[in-house]
Amino acid sequence: SHVITGLTNGTAYTFTVVATNAFGASPASAASNSVTPLAATTTSVASSANPVTATSAVTFTATVSGAPAGSINFRSAGGTIAGCGAIALVAGSAQCTTTYVTVGTRAIDAVYSGNSSNATSTGVLSGGQSVIAPTITLSPTSLPNGTFNVAYNQTISASGGTAAYSFAVTAGTLPGGLSLSSGGVLTGTASAGGTFNFTVTATDANAFTGTRAYSLGINAAAQTVTFAPASPVVFGAPAITLTATASSNLTAFTYATSSAATVCTVAGNQLTIVGVGTCALTAMQAGNANFASAAANANVVINAASQTVTFAPSSPVTVGVAPITLTATATSGLTAFTFSTSSASSICTVAGNQLTVVGVGTCALTATQAGNANYATASANANVVINVALQTLTVSLTGTGQGTVTGTGINCPGDCSEGVVQGAMVTLTATPATGSTFTGWSGGGCTGTGTCIVTINTATTVTAQFTRQLGSLSVTLGGLSAGGSVSLAINGPDGYNTSQVVTTGTTLNLSNLPTGTYLVNAPSTTISSVFYVPNVRSISAVVNAGMTTNITVTYRVALNSIAPLIYFLLED
Repeated sequence: SHVITGLTNGTAYTFTVVATNAFGASPASAASNSVTPLAATTTSVASSANPVTATSAVTFTATVSGAPAGSINFRSAGGTIAGCGAIALVAGSAQCTTTYVTVGTRAIDAVYSGNSSNATSTGVLSGGQSVIAPTITLSPTSLPNGTFNVAYNQTISASGGTAAYSFAVTAGTLPGGLSLSSGGVLTGTASAGGTFNFTVTATDANAFTGTRAYSLGINAAAQTVTFAPASPVVFGAPAITLTATASSNLTAFTYATSSAATVCTVAGNQLTIVGVGTCALTAMQAGNANFASAAANANVVINAASQTVTFAPSSPVTVGVAPITLTATATSGLTAFTFSTSSASSICTVAGNQLTVVGVGTCALTATQAGNANYATASANANVVINVALQTLTVSLTGTGQGTVTGTGINCPGDCSEGVVQGAMVTLTATPATGSTFTGWSGGGCTGTGTCIVTINTATTVTAQFTRQLGSLSVTLGGLSAGGSVSLAINGPDGYNTSQVVTTGTTLNLSNLPTGTYLVNAPSTTISSVFYVPNVRSISAVVNAGMTTNITVTYRVALNSIAPLIYFLLED
């Protein structure tokens, strides 16, 4: 190959070739095709704004080295940008202005077309063109507070994007009763007070969004308290329950008085009358998130009053009781009393506040309260009936057996104690339960097994003894090979439970057993490799008083080697 220099760009050339060696030169070749050399070019691309905000115009400028004539084709991602194809170069530069409405990064290049003297070239925008979302700003920056149960109206607007905008709450919660229209109008009547945090999003015509967080306070509404306690009242009246109402329909109130404690006191919703005068009261409703606090005042006039004495000593009582301390109360709250009796001293006497019981009869008593500046004297009468003294009769059951004892007011077990008039006679009867024997009385002067008649002069205890009847059980074991033995489980009444080893051909004797039904359980067994099963696995035996019950537990040999399995399956 051979590089030819000194040619003029844009001029057409043809070439002939002559080969020369040691022997001379060859004839010239035929002329070549026409060749026109072109000057190399370099194209660069610049952006007027990178990044650029979507919906904002951006201008790309392409510059070709050497400032040749020709045109530029501006491309984005390989495709010609609308309106930017074949832009004529002016002094080596061309511009393309366009607008993007979606975000992202575009690959941008500019292709120089070249001309008769200059070669084509392509310039690339370094890093591409970045398109970012517009900043959409919501106004106002904060919302004015509203009031509970009062109409609210506020418009939210947006700027920075392309109209028209739509608005929506995208986080948090609006106050109850308020709503936001798509046009940005926040309206309604708040149904609850408090502070509500929420976010509003504005979306422009190109689906770009902007947000603003708001904190909207709903102030408490005013309320009115109505408070009108009854007045006047009588001094000494019981505590008064104070009530009030509020236009808010809230029901919790705090009550207080500014009067001296010698006139009245307030605890909770209870007004206590202390003395004659005027009680100045206040009812306070503390409000809540929806309603502000409110109060109302009222006066209760307290007039002087009579008092009532309550006097109710215990009655009846019995002769011999210890001296009784008399007490009385007065609606006035005064505690000093004088006690007296109009009855004969053979029935009762009174000294100070001590009542002494002397004999049977009715003791007529009077309690007098002398009164004070607020209360008049008052008195009350009461009668105490004095009866003959009662003594306690107690029945106790003992022994191994069971039974019942009955008599006047007695049905033991169950009711084993009774108060009896001193000197009275009580007849007791003992009845043994089945399987038991009544073996005798003790205490109260009663003996033997007949009826017990006891005279009650002091607290008396009578004991009835019952003995369980006994019998015997004899068990014989048969059917096993000589010397074979098994352990029999024997269960009976009163929790009787035993396990006894019995050898074939012998007898097991169990004596002094409680009468009743016994169950003898016989297990299967293997003796010298022979499997035995009982003819009857469980035998029931009834043991009677003073008698011996005889039973036999008989075994047999199983038929074959699988008999044990069959036997167990059948038994289960």
